[in-house]
Amino acid sequence: MCEKRLVYVCNAGWYFRLHWLARARYFIGEGWSVHLICPMESAEQKQDLSKDGLFVHDFRIDRKSIGLVGALKEFMQLYSMIKKLSPDLINAITIKPNVYVGIISVLEGIPAALSVTGLGIIFSSNTIKSKIARVFTLPLYWLIAKFSQRLFFIFENSNDRAVLIERANIPAGKCAVVSGAGVDPSLYRAVPITKVDSTLKLLYASRLLKSKGLLDLIAAVNRLQEKGYSVELTIAGIVDTNSDDAISLSEIDAMTSPSHIRYLGERDDVPKLVAETHIVCLPTYYGEGIPRILIEGAAVGRPLITTDCGGCAEICLNELNGFIVEAKSPADLEDKIVRYMRNPDLIFEHGDFSGRLFLSKFTNEIVFNQFSTIYNELLD
Repeated sequence: MCEKRLVYVCNAGWYFRLHWLARARYFIGEGWSVHLICPMESAEQKQDLSKDGLFVHDFRIDRKSIGLVGALKEFMQLYSMIKKLSPDLINAITIKPNVYVGIISVLEGIPAALSVTGLGIIFSSNTIKSKIARVFTLPLYWLIAKFSQRLFFIFENSNDRAVLIERANIPAGKCAVVSGAGVDPSLYRAVPITKVDSTLKLLYASRLLKSKGLLDLIAAVNRLQEKGYSVELTIAGIVDTNSDDAISLSEIDAMTSPSHIRYLGERDDVPKLVAETHIVCLPTYYGEGIPRILIEGAAVGRPLITTDCGGCAEICLNELNGFIVEAKSPADLEDKIVRYMRNPDLIFEHGDFSGRLFLSKFTNEIVFNQFSTIYNELLD
């Protein structure tokens, strides 16, 4: 029997490795021939992604550009690559690949899953560039949904689904919701907090973007220190030079000079970092799906502090396994951090709830089965 051929289309190799590589390996194990069309930052990155039978094809795409000429060149390059690969199914990831693959699905009749992994900066920002991008994206999503007969939009949270059903007039029957990216419980084991000493340890582990709320968190921690509270903040993550919203390394260096704030750079040992902390914080106002770091924090059994942005409130249930704070509010962050310091029992209670919530909804097995169901429905 011939292998079914699945092609992923993504706009960043590091993003695919972090959020999607485990899914690709799962479907390889299920007997699919799996290909990735994606920009490669280096030969080493391509070699790393090619392990375990994934076929990698380099594709030049500018994540920041909204120019029509550049977009047409990108589309034609991708169209040619997909025609050569002749896939049974395509899974596009993020807005530009979604638009390109959606159009190809209309033209070629290829079944397509368009993964909306959060609405992103285009929908969470009101800059001129973001407004222009919205003007083009929403009607294109409508046209794709209208004319492709074998297509699903896949969302990580119900809020994003509702927004695009309303604003892009996508039929509800062409929308599906999955439980985020999934995390492997054998790698992210629950590590109980044995005690809370005099210093409360916080972790931020995500891209260094202004809209992820890092500057607000740093401001809150500094103010708590000035008031005599003992709080440490550990920061891990990459500087996304392809984002207009990025915080530079020089800015991070300036903000982490106090001894109570440290920046570790990009790390591959996130389970260890989470286990060494008391609370995972992501006070984001970015267009999130369900942030992976919040799922990772819950998996290890840690309380969460985040905002009601995108799908954050689906993994952080307010006052059950963490606190929902107001976006762009260092004062609200201070208040919630102090509540944990004054009542350490909350850390144990919320952490225990986090672990149980993770196992009920957000494991790899659950997410991969959801994708398998969607893929099979598209093929049928």
